[in-house]
Amino acid sequence: MISGRSSDMVKRENKDGFKRIKAKFESELPDLCLRSMLIVESEAKRIVYLGHEAGHLKRQSGDLGRSITTESELKGRTVRTVTGTNLVYARIHELGDVRYEEGVNKYIPPRPYLTPAFVAKKDDVRDKLRTLVKNLIKEESL
Repeated sequence: MISGRSSDMVKRENKDGFKRIKAKFESELPDLCLRSMLIVESEAKRIVYLGHEAGHLKRQSGDLGRSITTESELKGRTVRTVTGTNLVYARIHELGDVRYEEGVNKYIPPRPYLTPAFVAKKDDVRDKLRTLVKNLIKEESL
């Protein structure tokens, strides 16, 4: 026995504690996902507006940067958070393209902004998730 408690009682308390941590994690995860991807959105806009290498995304109207948004939805136990844009030419900037114009194939090089934003901020996103889990466990053990 541990401190006068049976091992069954300790197991039950641990199981109940885990259930509380899980429930709190699930309730906080949608907001965490949204806040994390807003960091990626902000970085993508910074890349679009400033460019991250010579000749990168010469800004004309600013529509691309303004069109980058983040949306999050919860369906059952699944959280889906997406950062992106609905502009047709956004994909061309990100991935590049080949266009046939006036009898000639014209190569448009990739000028990515979303992928580098995610890569630059993935550690921040991972750290936010780790911090949430650590805090939940710490709260439960108090």
